[in-house]
Amino acid sequence: MLEENKACANIDLLRNIKVFHEMTETQLGTYATIYLSPGVNPHSPRYAAVKNKLSNDLNIFTRTCTKPFVAITGSNGKSTLVHLLEAALRAAGYRTIAIGNNGVPMLDHVDDDVDYFILELSSYQLELAKPFLCEVAYVSNISQ
Repeated sequence: MLEENKACANIDLLRNIKVFHEMTETQLGTYATIYLSPGVNPHSPRYAAVKNKLSNDLNIFTRTCTKPFVAITGSNGKSTLVHLLEAALRAAGYRTIAIGNNGVPMLDHVDDDVDYFILELSSYQLELAKPFLCEVAYVSNISQ
């Protein structure tokens, strides 16, 4: 019953999020939290005045997800590793899904009935991330 209540609270949290495009700096300043899409550069001059209000889908996901997940990041090879790990876990009989920066929105699947989530995370997502715990974290090679 506790898990059901948590799932309902998670859905209510997601329903209350408003999505806006092309807002002025003044309009952005009126919000307590501004959630950026994974590929949006938080260092854009547009967000300079509100940088302390920036957040993203990863923070919502890690706050609401009740299943274990693996987090993968780095400069090269993220997508390949994410898909290989997803295939290996499925072959071993685990219910899993690869989500995140690979084009599959993590918030669309936060309540899926899986054994493991595999998250592909961009540097932008991690820059705005609040501390979180995951089953496994992997950083592939890092380059400039």
